[in-house]
Amino acid sequence: MEFNDVRFEFMSEYTLKSMKLKADKWAKLQGNDEYRQAILDFFEKPEHNILIIYQNNAGQLQPTSDFPTSMKAKAVYFSKKEKGMNVGKDNYKTALTYGDLSYSPLEQLSALVDEILVPLLSNSRNHEQWPAVLAQSRSLMQWKLKKRVKPFDRGLVHSIESVIIEWTHQIQSVLKRNSAQPLLEGHNPGPLVELDFWRARATNLECIFQQLHDVKVRRMAELLEKTQSSYFPAFKKIFKDVVAALEEARDITMHLKPLRRLLDDMEQFDFSELDKIIPAIIHTVGLVWANSKYYCRAPRMIVLLQELCNMLIEMARTYLDPAEIFKSEAEEAYEKTRKAVQICSFFQETFEDVRRNIPKFFKEGEQVKQWEFANELVFTRMDQFILRLKTVEDLFATTMEFSKLEKVELGGIKGKMLSHQVVEIFSEFNEIFSVFGNRTYDGLDATNGEFVEDYNQFRERIADLDRRLASIVCQGFDDCPSTEAALKLLDCFGSLLDPTTDSCRL
Repeated sequence: MEFNDVRFEFMSEYTLKSMKLKADKWAKLQGNDEYRQAILDFFEKPEHNILIIYQNNAGQLQPTSDFPTSMKAKAVYFSKKEKGMNVGKDNYKTALTYGDLSYSPLEQLSALVDEILVPLLSNSRNHEQWPAVLAQSRSLMQWKLKKRVKPFDRGLVHSIESVIIEWTHQIQSVLKRNSAQPLLEGHNPGPLVELDFWRARATNLECIFQQLHDVKVRRMAELLEKTQSSYFPAFKKIFKDVVAALEEARDITMHLKPLRRLLDDMEQFDFSELDKIIPAIIHTVGLVWANSKYYCRAPRMIVLLQELCNMLIEMARTYLDPAEIFKSEAEEAYEKTRKAVQICSFFQETFEDVRRNIPKFFKEGEQVKQWEFANELVFTRMDQFILRLKTVEDLFATTMEFSKLEKVELGGIKGKMLSHQVVEIFSEFNEIFSVFGNRTYDGLDATNGEFVEDYNQFRERIADLDRRLASIVCQGFDDCPSTEAALKLLDCFGSLLDPTTDSCRL
């Protein structure tokens, strides 16, 4: 192509002057093969009868034979006076009609009406032969075309903006709700609280989405956009936030659904048989982690696992009954406490097993996300509870050992005296242990400091009883007439003697 083509120079001169642009803008257009060919096609091909040159989103000049859907600045047009004619280098000045195009269609229409239609219709010579009805219709049409649009109701717009502000605050309060809030407030909710939170959140967001999608609300948004209200971007943002939060809530609710059925079943289980369902529950938690797009985040998984621990702790407490446990038979209480420790420890072991095998929960080719959070973030309360259970277990184990003193009878010369001392120790032990049965505190509450104080005093007094028993055993050994008698004595007292006691050397 010839870069000194007079047709291009003519078009360039008008375009740059009308649009107030520098020559480099046209140079870039002319250097583009596609754009240059579009202008040549307009000049030389009969099917191209109009050419519009406008600034695209990049700010560069671009020719097109179609009207742009949107423009940020005015454009220029070139039109052939006769359809299909060829625009050559010798007739381009007379063959073309050209002018400006406003970026606003209403502005362009107004100019068309004022500068072309109204003068044509107003010229009486143009309608001398028209019937009276047509002339009257022309007059009405003229004023309809020039009718001014009533300015928008600023009060209405202000009311809509006020509603948008109120909606934004209300919706933000819903979006900011956190399922971890009960834990942060110091409560100990179970996992059903987590599941109920996401189900309720999905329902609430579904309602909000439907309301924002209502025809009336869309019209309000359109009015805000047309009036260029500063609150329209805020409305768009809150709508996008609701859509994103709704997608998240739907995904999480769907993936947590299988867990709800297992938790309902778990509540019906006898506590001593929970080891039969715990593996299925932790396995399902692993599946949720691997398959949910939005729940595979450490903070959310920590919340769910903490709440599972809370549920297990609560079931253990119900099984042991804090109000009655220190009034129960020592052997029964010991076995139940021991079982509670086993179940809670089994839960932790199952968790560790699933943690090690997390990669197996992901499909082949998917990026594996490990459970990299620290155990302390999940099991702090559970560990404290297990420690308290072991303390209570030790308490009952000691009680079971001292209960053997009730039936001990010693023979030999000093047998009657030593037996009386054993009865005294047994009575003192019952008095020491009765403290726990008379207390009104919750001994299974790991945060209860009163129980710890009583237990420490209990151990101190038990240590004293151990020393006294050791002294009795030593005297009994000295009084034994035979090896057989010594072995019987050891059989009666052996498990009661504290191996750390120096009061007696056996």
